[in-house]
Amino acid sequence: MVQFPSAIEFTKPGDKDATPPYLNLAEVRERLGVSGDSATEVMLKAFEKLGYAVQASLAYTRANKTGVYSGEVYALERIMLEFEPKESKDLSSVKAAVAQALDALGSYVESPIVIFSGHKSYYIVLELPRPIRAGEYDIRDRLGVVVRRVTLSEVHRAFYELIVRRYLRNDPGITRYLDNQVAEPKRLLRIPGFRHEVSGQPAQLLDTDLHPIDLDPSVMVRAVLAKDALTDVWPFIYALDTPRTGKKSAISVSSRKGARWDCLPAWVRALITYLEETGELCHYGRLAVAAWMLHCGFTDEDIHEVFRHARNYRQGTTQYHINDVRKYLENGGQPMRCAKVKEKCNGHKVPELSCVPVKELVENTENPHKF
Repeated sequence: MVQFPSAIEFTKPGDKDATPPYLNLAEVRERLGVSGDSATEVMLKAFEKLGYAVQASLAYTRANKTGVYSGEVYALERIMLEFEPKESKDLSSVKAAVAQALDALGSYVESPIVIFSGHKSYYIVLELPRPIRAGEYDIRDRLGVVVRRVTLSEVHRAFYELIVRRYLRNDPGITRYLDNQVAEPKRLLRIPGFRHEVSGQPAQLLDTDLHPIDLDPSVMVRAVLAKDALTDVWPFIYALDTPRTGKKSAISVSSRKGARWDCLPAWVRALITYLEETGELCHYGRLAVAAWMLHCGFTDEDIHEVFRHARNYRQGTTQYHINDVRKYLENGGQPMRCAKVKEKCNGHKVPELSCVPVKELVENTENPHKF
């Protein structure tokens, strides 16, 4: 059960100075005439009435006294494939690829969940035969010797590879439309019935013939993969790249020299050290590291070398975020401030940061990149 707070603020992508719009429970009841027994029910009805898009995370999130944040996965329950056009807005070829994928999956699942985003994406959602709890798992040989240790992200990656490479036979007619950037446990899925923010059209639940259908709870049961998936996945787990141990690198950040390293604020260097020592770093911490490294003149490969210490490192996903941060900076954005990282990460997968007060952030005339 998702519990909504009584007031929700929204952010406007790309405009950090925009005044956040919000919905207040009491105001919604009075101004929009929306009724319900719970804040969640009222807010969802308000979203529908206002034509807002609604997405749900495929990962669980954790709440605390100061707010709710996404990023910590507690269990893996399902795998999602996203299909979208690569070079044009023509959906006919994408729709054909989805139909082909559904046909190929017919031997492994009764009826996958299919959702049209309302704009240009189709989702196929497959439930695992049983949830897999977050944590690290020892892989042992026949003698019981631990040969490697895998994380939940790596297990998810193996299931994704199983579906794409074996179940879909790595068919280029299908895979060419796959968005592999979503090949990670924490993803957002659009909720049918709520409108897409670009097209204004509602997301729709579809049957396997890609015709719109009403929501039926039994679809979750029919979308469960055959139990063989739990054994089919083992070769893909064994074939994973050498896992990242998160051990401290031979050369510490503090000993690295040169104009680019000197350009990085001490708290950013602390984030890098933490990532290298633990293999973990909160989402906003990673964005800050990427932005500051780009700001200080590091190459993409330099940034990859830092993020390769992350336990869930994936080259394609990392490059996607580097490109996104670069575009933000090129459009006039500024690297994230220490206080922002401290606020957003809220002690979760982040070291204790000593942030310099804003009034002391003056431009260094000898090094214009150093704040």
